[in-house]
Amino acid sequence: MRAEGARDEVDRLRSEIDHLHTAVASRDVIGQAKGILMERHGIGADEAFERLVRISQTTNTKLHAVAATIAERGGERGGEPGRDGPAPNARDAAPTPVD
Repeated sequence: MRAEGARDEVDRLRSEIDHLHTAVASRDVIGQAKGILMERHGIGADEAFERLVRISQTTNTKLHAVAATIAERGGERGGEPGRDGPAPNARDAAPTPVD
């Protein structure tokens, strides 16, 4: 029975480690998005976080997903979900070939 208890504890610890890795990655992405908002709008860290939360709540989207979208789009104008509309699509902006 002791071996089974030890296996359960190892499984629990592995799960906790996975959760912590996810939390750290999420924190990094949120930090990147905050930095983009701070630079783009000339606001402080608290206001940037409040904007992320507001967008998350307004669009019913997880905070991490909102932050990831902003971080992926970087400094693009129109890249804030729920605020500036969809990000520009490079394919749509390309000139149509003429034969």
